[in-house]
This record gives sequence, structure tokens and C-alpha cells, in this order.
Amino acid sequence: MSAEFLASGPHTIDAITRLSNGQTLHGAVYNNIIVSSSEPDIIDDPNVSSMGRCATLYWPGGSPDNQAYLETTTTGEAPASRLEAMADTAKIRNAILGGYIGEAAIKRIPTDFLKAWQQIKASNPDQMAQLKQVCESHKLPLAVCFTSDVTRGAPDNTPGARIMHMFYPNTSHPVPILKELQAAVRSAIKQEQI
Repeated sequence: MSAEFLASGPHTIDAITRLSNGQTLHGAVYNNIIVSSSEPDIIDDPNVSSMGRCATLYWPGGSPDNQAYLETTTTGEAPASRLEAMADTAKIRNAILGGYIGEAAIKRIPTDFLKAWQQIKASNPDQMAQLKQVCESHKLPLAVCFTSDVTRGAPDNTPGARIMHMFYPNTSHPVPILKELQAAVRSAIKQEQI
């Protein structure tokens, strides 16, 4: 089950608010990283100013609010119409599907995190399945991807520029989390086409 631009329930609002403020989600620590994308209006400059627009949450066990596995909700001004919401959802999905973690973003990750992730991966090759199970049992999202409108600092040739930040559990490298989010987006699209 997928849902786009649902009325945000209390768990979704709590997750978005806590992550936006750098807090944990019920003791779980999340890191955030800029996600680059093949979509032309997505930029990956960490020096821009931005204002939140929406958040896409991937809940492996389904959202505690509405059971949706993939949920996009507004964090800024709500879309004016259902048609605008559908167009915005398609843009966000395309940006996520074209997303990747750029080399510059990886270089900003502290070395101790990179070493810890390598050790975890070496000692536990089934880490992703276990991480998804933990998220499911504790009603936590595996990934939260904020899409924000750039308000200052965008290149002149990028009108309507946006930037994406993905929050993910700090016990995992961001690349496999992004792949899981992309798989959830593809699954949601496939379900809607059936």
C-alpha cells in the first residue's frame, strides 16, 4: 500500500519534527546526507539556503498512522490541488529514482562512521534485513527524504531548484538505504499500475 500527500498522522509529524530538529526517533539515531539526482532541478550544493517542501518516508512495517509503506507529506505549503499534488509526487519520485550519493557527500562523512559501517557489514552480511525488522518492530521509518525549495544560492541556470536530504539510521551506510527507498518507490509505482 502506498500513499502520497496524506494528511499527516501523529507518528509522521513526530518523525519529521524530530529529524528536522536533529533529535533521535525513540532512541534511534539518524544521520542525514545530501542526495544528488539525475533530475535537472535537484542540486547538491550544501551551501544553499532552503525551505522545506515535503518529506517522503519509507516505513518497512507500514506507517503506524495509515499502514502506507511509502508516504509523501507536505512540510511546507500544501499543493493547491490534487493535480498539483500528483505532479509534485511524480517529480519527487523521479528525483528519488534518479538519486545517488555523490562523492562529495561521502567525503563529508566522518571517517569513524565509514570504518564502523565496514565492520558492521563484514560481521553481519544480513544487516539490511535486520535493520528493516528493527524499524518494523519499533515503528520507525528506514528512510526519510526531505525535498526542499532552494531559497538562496542556486545556480542561475537552475530555476525552481530543489535539494534533497535523506535521513537514515546511523548504523548503516547511506547507499544501501537509498537503494531500499528507490525499491519502495518502484514498488509503489508498480502497485498503482496494477
